[in-house]
Formats: sequence, structure tokens, C-alpha cells
Amino acid sequence: MSAVGIIASKRSGRSLDSGAWHEFAVGAADGSWSDPQLAAMLMAIALVGMDVEETGWLVEAMAGTGSRISPERFDRPAVDKHSTGGVGDKTSLRHLGIDPQMELAIEDGCRSQVVSEPTWVAC
Repeated sequence: MSAVGIIASKRSGRSLDSGAWHEFAVGAADGSWSDPQLAAMLMAIALVGMDVEETGWLVEAMAGTGSRISPERFDRPAVDKHSTGGVGDKTSLRHLGIDPQMELAIEDGCRSQVVSEPTWVAC
């Protein structure tokens, strides 16, 4: 289904199938959906909402757009901490109940924010 068709379906209040959510996630990640199309889809989602099944499909599709790192790469437990870029985001791992004393390997978007903690080890 085209981006226009997916947006129109969601705007009309229909639940989208896993394939449509996959197309949306891939289109957002690879740039094949324009900014106006992404904005229209997000507005449709905000106005109409998503059911639990759609939410699961979107999360799964979004996770599938990135690369995965094998846990065998690390010599200790590892977490992936993505920064939202928001004020105070450097504390989000603590809010999740992760203890800095665990000396976890932290992958990806944390380098500028969490590494300032002496017990954190960034990859």
C-alpha cells in the first residue's frame, strides 16, 4: 500500500496491519516517506489512536529498521541507551532502576551524557 493509502486508512479510523506499520517505519527510517507524509501519519495516529496490536506491530517494525548487536560482543552485561536529546535525559537509566555500580557496557546514544559518570563504561 502507498504512503497516501496508509495515511488515508489510519485517518479514516481503520486499524492497520503489520505490513502497513512496517512500510511506515521503513519509510520514516530510510527517507522514502516525505516529512509532510510523516507529519500527516503522526497526526492521524494522534487523532485516531492505535490499538494494542498496532502498537506492537509498530514497535516491532521500528526495531527492525536498525542494526542489532550480538550480546557476544561484550565481556559484561550490556544495555542500549538511546538519547531522546531532552533536558535531563542523562538520568533515564537511573530511573529505569539500573545501578551504575553494575559497570554495564552502554551502547549507542549515551556517550555524551552518561560517560560523565565515573562508574559507567561506554563502548
